[in-house]
Amino acid sequence: MRGTVASTVDSSPVGWRIKKMRQQLGWTQERLAAPELSESYVSLIEAGKRTPTPAVLDLLAEKLGCALSYLTEGVTPEQIQEVELDLAAARMALDDGRAVEACDRYRRLLDSPVLADLPRYQPAAEYGLALALEACGDLVGAISILVRMVPPGIWSQLEEHDVDTAVALARCYLRHGDLRQAAQLAEGILISSTAEGWNERLVELGATLLTVYADRGDLLRARQWADELQQSARSVGTAHAMMVFWWAQAVAAVQDGRGEEAVACAEQALAACPEGVEPKLRVRAVLMYAEVVLAVRPEEAERCRAQLLALQVELRGASHLERIECAYHLAHAELLCGRPEGAAHRLEDVLGRIEVAPRSLQLHSRLLAGQVMAALGKTKDATSEVASARAFLVHEPPTRRTVRGWLTLAQVLEQLGDADGSIDAYKRVMDIVEL
Repeated sequence: MRGTVASTVDSSPVGWRIKKMRQQLGWTQERLAAPELSESYVSLIEAGKRTPTPAVLDLLAEKLGCALSYLTEGVTPEQIQEVELDLAAARMALDDGRAVEACDRYRRLLDSPVLADLPRYQPAAEYGLALALEACGDLVGAISILVRMVPPGIWSQLEEHDVDTAVALARCYLRHGDLRQAAQLAEGILISSTAEGWNERLVELGATLLTVYADRGDLLRARQWADELQQSARSVGTAHAMMVFWWAQAVAAVQDGRGEEAVACAEQALAACPEGVEPKLRVRAVLMYAEVVLAVRPEEAERCRAQLLALQVELRGASHLERIECAYHLAHAELLCGRPEGAAHRLEDVLGRIEVAPRSLQLHSRLLAGQVMAALGKTKDATSEVASARAFLVHEPPTRRTVRGWLTLAQVLEQLGDADGSIDAYKRVMDIVEL
């Protein structure tokens, strides 16, 4: 409403607000005048023909008895604080794995008329909403926001927060199966931005590019890029940069069927995050390590379980999502150790909160639940979980990662005696591999 009224007045927004405040107080322009501020200068400011200096704005705000933020942006300090608190609450919900709640909070912020007067907070709200939509599995919605925030052709001029946005966009393209767009974006930004040196954000973007090469089967390029990226990560030298690189290497090795190499890379990622580093980083490294080892070396499930149980102590102050992931890996370890009852117990913690987890975790949890129920002889429950998993898989992009999901589904269906369903799942695997 303020913007509509202001636009009908022949003045700048600042000048209009000064005039509005003066008129509300019943003051003349002379009343605002001071030795350093003549009546004619006040008139020119109100008419939008002069831009007041910060010192003059401070003086005018003091004389009018209003906040400086009202003159410059049309909002009070209390409204700014409210926006900042709302942004912090939305980010906390996102970091805690409560993606649906985060979406709701960010949307309310973006719909707020106050935010329209505070454009400097707009990018944070839009970026947060994109991340929340990604966590909810709405990759199309996330991409539609992020592409507006990283326009093509100006990659050499990106600010630090723009690189964060580019990393998120490349990751969403990858997860959506648009490998061409993911590679084009990552390659363009890395070529433009690394001339002045690497940093953690660029290493993360490079790690996404490595995963893209592996996903599309460009294994020679993946190995060449891995060598370049390793040198760059070492030049940055932080635990985060090294962990991100080794984890991307592990993912690429898994995609290529090099299981033992994947474990070695996961071990390097874990070694990059010894006890004493940032707790969140250590938690991510242990969870990633468990994911690879349980997939490649099921005979080491007992040792992996012990690590995860120790990690649970550290997770008391961790995010909701990290606690769900740990419970999922513990359930997987229990199943591999031949204890389906223990796995079912662990899965209760996962499935009770699974609706707010990312789609990938929902998919794998349903697949694991199907395996556990089948191992317990609960055919009806297993069939229900497998049906839920299949409903997720049919909407996943046809990438090498999706292959593993269809393979697991085929094996569970075969165990349940559903030959037709199992054959169909194997056909899906072949269709993706032939792409």
